[in-house]
Amino acid sequence: GEVPWVEVGVGLGGNYRGTQAAGAGGISARALRVTGWSVVDKVYDQLLSATCNGTAAVSGVTRGDTETVGGTASAAFVTATVGTGKPVTVTGITAGGADGGNYTVTQPSLTGVITAKALTVTGLSVVDKVYDQLLSATLTGTASFSGVISGDTVTVGGTASAAFVTATGGT
Repeated sequence: GEVPWVEVGVGLGGNYRGTQAAGAGGISARALRVTGWSVVDKVYDQLLSATCNGTAAVSGVTRGDTETVGGTASAAFVTATVGTGKPVTVTGITAGGADGGNYTVTQPSLTGVITAKALTVTGLSVVDKVYDQLLSATLTGTASFSGVISGDTVTVGGTASAAFVTATGGT
């Protein structure tokens, strides 16, 4: 609306009278930060999906306002590879409550951990032997991995070696 006129006194007493120009003003929404969440560590699975735990809360609410966390949150790792301190993008959290329209939400900045997936070596067998007081064992077969996720290429490397736990006879 229109702003009432104001007196401007400039060294000559009340010799001048001015009016303030009317114009449109705006009030921008106050930014809130989401707190209270952390990322659950996960085992490598080729996927970007991340799981968060904790209770989401907002900080920065003006005293006396009623503000809640709304929306449907989702979280995703930026990359699916193994590592620590990996960035996680969170989306979908909105301002709710009676005063929610006066606020915007800054999505939390989180990091998480993706650990290596355990694989099982298959295809090897131990050759039976006659008691000789030694722990040495001979392997036969071709080593391969089970548990590799479809689409990933994992090759067997190294030289396999084996030893009996005890040198006594038995099965």
